Amino acid sequence: MIGRGLREMRMKYCFSLIVGLLVCVPLSASGPAEAADDGAATFNSSCAGCHGQNGAGDTAIGKSTGVPDLRSSQVQSQPDSRLADVIENGTSRMPPFKSTLNEDQVKMLIAYVRALAKAGGSGGG
Repeated sequence: MIGRGLREMRMKYCFSLIVGLLVCVPLSASGPAEAADDGAATFNSSCAGCHGQNGAGDTAIGKSTGVPDLRSSQVQSQPDSRLADVIENGTSRMPPFKSTLNEDQVKMLIAYVRALAKAGGSGGG
C-alpha cells in the first residue's frame, strides 16, 4: 500500500512539473515577437501621425514641420540615449512623450525605429 501511494505522488508531481514547463515555454518564446508588436503599436499610435507608417515623414504634418526621415543615416547614427532623449523630452518641433510613454515603451520604440531602417530605409539624410 505504501509503495502505491508513493508512486501516485511521484506521478502527480511529474505531471505537474510537465504541465508547468509546457505553460512556461510558450510564454517565454513569445517575448521578443510581442515586444516588436508593442513597438509597432506604440509607433502607430504616437508617431505615425507625423512620421508616417514607414518613418519617412511624408505625411502632411511631417512635411509642414520638416520632420526627419527616421530611416535616414542622420537619425540612425544617433545613439539610443539620444533617441530616448528626443522621444522623452521632445524638440522645438516635436512634443515630449515622457508623461505618456514609460521607459520600456521608449526602448521598444527605439528598437522599432531601428527596424524601420533595416526594412527598407533611406540612405540619405
